[in-house]
Amino acid sequence: MAKLSFNGTGTAYAGSPHSLAMCNASVKDFTAISRRLKRVDIRNTDCFKLIKTCNKTLDEKTYPGGVLFYLDPPYDQTHGYRTASKKLDFDWPEHKKLHGFCVEIDKAGNKFIQTNSATDRLYELYSDFTCIHRDVYYKVSKDSDSRGDTKELIIANFDITKETTASIGGLFG
Repeated sequence: MAKLSFNGTGTAYAGSPHSLAMCNASVKDFTAISRRLKRVDIRNTDCFKLIKTCNKTLDEKTYPGGVLFYLDPPYDQTHGYRTASKKLDFDWPEHKKLHGFCVEIDKAGNKFIQTNSATDRLYELYSDFTCIHRDVYYKVSKDSDSRGDTKELIIANFDITKETTASIGGLFG
């Protein structure tokens, strides 16, 4: 999908739209990906409903690693998140509520990774979890003043600096 999506290069993510003509989508690639995704459940819905529904303690033999939640909420202290029909309201109370749900994910023996803004209040809120920051450059944004260097926070309930994709069931491995 990354090869064929917006700004795909055919060889890596986020290249030039002019390189789309070079995209090669092989049947072998799609077959390998479809095999790997057979037991993967991908959903796009309200995060609180999703966590309530999917945060279950699972048999470790059948489901090694349990459920992995990738959480990408509207970033803290940013603005302008909208759908086609409405403005999204996800402010500090929702961030605190999401933290509570992350505690519940951890208690159930499942894993989560969340990306967010690197704000002091998020570092403090998630101090009981692994928090690392990374420097990023936003190249694509509807507003030119939103592009540029910034910091993101990666939050997890496991040490993401030591675990390998093999130990948590890498997407294609």
